[in-house]
Amino acid sequence: PAELEYAFRNMGTEIFETMFGPSDFHIVGTIRNWNILDRLAEITLPTLVLSGRFDECSPEHMWDMHQRIQGSRFELFESSSHMPFIEEPARFDAVTREFLRHHD
Repeated sequence: PAELEYAFRNMGTEIFETMFGPSDFHIVGTIRNWNILDRLAEITLPTLVLSGRFDECSPEHMWDMHQRIQGSRFELFESSSHMPFIEEPARFDAVTREFLRHHD
């Protein structure tokens, strides 16, 4: 979609490459040793954790994050990779709206 192409063109490649390196599959940039999994329990705001079945950030990893955030909600998008807002827009919209309505 045009909006995705626009986002990729304007995403700040210099910043991405500084933080991650040339790829986020093997992080060699400035955040290569950054890990805050043990601090997720400090999150006290309503939290919606989303995962795509085929995301490079695996559903199991996202489930682990969800388990560390008390009261969070986890949603798995079975037909998505990293962008359920594009890959499953109707369900993404419904899940997001319901979550926001619940926490308005």
